[in-house]
Amino acid sequence: MHLISLFTYMDNPQNKFLIFPSSVLSTDGFLGLHALTRGLVKKDGQVDIITGQDSLTKYTAVLPFPKNVQIITELPEQKVLLQFPGQDSNVKSIQWNQDKNQLNLYVAVENGLFKADQMKLIKLAAQYKKVITIALGSLEELGNLYEDKFKYIFNESKLVSIGADLKGDVKDVEKHADKSHTTLGEDIYEYIQAESLEIDKDSADELLAAIFYATDGFKADIKSAKAFEICASLFSKGATNSKAQALLEKFAAK
Repeated sequence: MHLISLFTYMDNPQNKFLIFPSSVLSTDGFLGLHALTRGLVKKDGQVDIITGQDSLTKYTAVLPFPKNVQIITELPEQKVLLQFPGQDSNVKSIQWNQDKNQLNLYVAVENGLFKADQMKLIKLAAQYKKVITIALGSLEELGNLYEDKFKYIFNESKLVSIGADLKGDVKDVEKHADKSHTTLGEDIYEYIQAESLEIDKDSADELLAAIFYATDGFKADIKSAKAFEICASLFSKGATNSKAQALLEKFAAK
């Protein structure tokens, strides 16, 4: 028998985001991710990044995430709310046990009669306003994070895919993967712009460094003028070559 603590249910935050970065995220991907989280936090967002225990450690040792961003290794399971309206009694305690596929609730009241005839079962919405994937080609790449018990998160939250044409059994995916872009940093930049998130000087340096890294300082083939146009925009927001290069040198030294 298990005792249930009496509690007051609080609504889930309406400005909380869950980010799934690719398991093989490189330096440019991390820099873009970092700039994105900065923009979300500056707009009063809370961000959970779901990833392996140590997969981002080498990056966060150089550039920690801002406040209100946390790395998690497990997803929250779905919750339901049982409501019993019309009560004129005070509940003293609730206990439960489970017998195979049957759940039993034992309610002790201090006075009056407990009324269960108008019980309501409410499936609580996912905790996240948006689920954002970065450089993820398929939801199947998530492995056990895409088990049936977690699919409610993808079905009930707005799903955004950045930097890849996300495949999977989902509907209405908002995709930001422009074929004219050369780098992931460009896709992340355009999503940040589309969401009217702030790009301060530090974020501009991070995005510029991401593009420098992915193009090997523009030595690699560039698909279109967009990379140069975005860099020009980042310069206008305060980015500098020297700061972007300094960032890359810090990562290279690790």
